[in-house]
Amino acid sequence: MRRATLAVSIAAALALPPTTAAQSTIHGNASARATLGRALDAMGGSARLAFLGATRRSWVLETRDAWQGLRPVPRDSAPVLERAEGSWIHDPAARRALIEERGTIAGGQPYARRRALTDAGGFFVQDSVRRIDSLSARSATAALASLERQLPETLLAQAWDRRHRLQALPSGAGEERIAYATDDGTQLVIVFDRRTSLPLMQEQMADHAALGDYVHRIRYEDWREVAGVRLPFRHVEEWVSGWRVRTMRELVPGVPAADAVLEPPAGYAGPPQAAGEATALGPGVRLMPSSYNSLLVEFADHFVVVEPAEGRRAAERVMREAARLAPGKPIRYVVATHFHDDHLAGIRPYIAAGATILTTPHGASAVRRIAAVRKGMFPDTLDLAPREPRVEGIVRRRVLQDATQRLEIFETGPSPHAEQMLVVWLPKAGVLYEGDLLDLDVAEGGAPMPGDDTRRFGAWLDRAGLPVRIIVPTHGRPGSPADLRRALAR
Repeated sequence: MRRATLAVSIAAALALPPTTAAQSTIHGNASARATLGRALDAMGGSARLAFLGATRRSWVLETRDAWQGLRPVPRDSAPVLERAEGSWIHDPAARRALIEERGTIAGGQPYARRRALTDAGGFFVQDSVRRIDSLSARSATAALASLERQLPETLLAQAWDRRHRLQALPSGAGEERIAYATDDGTQLVIVFDRRTSLPLMQEQMADHAALGDYVHRIRYEDWREVAGVRLPFRHVEEWVSGWRVRTMRELVPGVPAADAVLEPPAGYAGPPQAAGEATALGPGVRLMPSSYNSLLVEFADHFVVVEPAEGRRAAERVMREAARLAPGKPIRYVVATHFHDDHLAGIRPYIAAGATILTTPHGASAVRRIAAVRKGMFPDTLDLAPREPRVEGIVRRRVLQDATQRLEIFETGPSPHAEQMLVVWLPKAGVLYEGDLLDLDVAEGGAPMPGDDTRRFGAWLDRAGLPVRIIVPTHGRPGSPADLRRALAR
């Protein structure tokens, strides 16, 4: 993985004699200030940028990701994961924003959502399922800061207000680079076109739970003049496995302040009550609820974990629960329903512990790639003690059984979400676990918005004829076949 130029520059500065390092730092700050000043002038000047006031950007986007989609592919061949349109209203003086989005994700799943953000908090509305969630001041402020870092006018204005933090970096032909630390500690590298002085991109080091260190990048393209200010109408966001192209249809300055205010809709339900602690679903079957649900299934002399999602901390939480229930009893198997990187995000601690990973053939190749990653920013147990993964690709069916428990793994066939999908059936408890084919993360009595993947799952379940009592989805509350029927009736 590439390392951020910022880290290289800091290491080089620390290697210099004290006096030289101090002089270099002062010179680097002055040079960075000059670079940033030229960029602000090229965009129209600080006064004109401030005069923009609140802005509305209407946009369309297309997202591609090689670790999502139907099958694993090279990054350059990443499939379209999402198509959407929406708008941002951002009022920098009042520190508030209104974000509206509607689109379709892989599997034919439609969505419509809105977020209202202020420093004091906000809320997140999902119109497609008539649900509303409140946002804490911390989460709303973080989301607002993320939006402001995407917009060059606020990114550069905030950097100028904190110009004592700037540092020039080694630059290539035709570009200039500076480093900037935001108030929340995010280290950014901003790259400018030496000829036009306009910002070309911003970069920061990031960590992917499964895929390790990478450089997260936003490129700015298609600069146009709006009210005497030059702004980009195309943002290209890149990460370790894919990219998102956001194209502005319209950019309107001077939006009335009232347009950036969103009242919570009446008649929408709050989120289902989340059970944060492990919950017994049947003999030897425990739900580990989170934004990605896992199951911990106990056999006579070992455990099986279903779905190693979310990351290292979630995996360690499941491991602690297993140790609490039966000290010394190992987690022998981990079932991953499909190859998508978010569903394999917690796989590394299990590999390090020697568990055998049961997944699809596509998932097996992904597990081997993840096991070979060495993480520099946040090393984990697999970095400290590297080992080859024990992994098995399930083609049709696999049964794990002893005198106390029976667990059946079915390959459900091609789905609009992924070509190879597993579900886990626990007949003793009447529990069926599925991954990403059914969302039950709605209020009690509500029904999710079904996509093509949900319809495909419902048809498979009808053919399977299993006496299902509880369906556990990756996301949201456990439900029942009746919940699925209500979803499909929408």
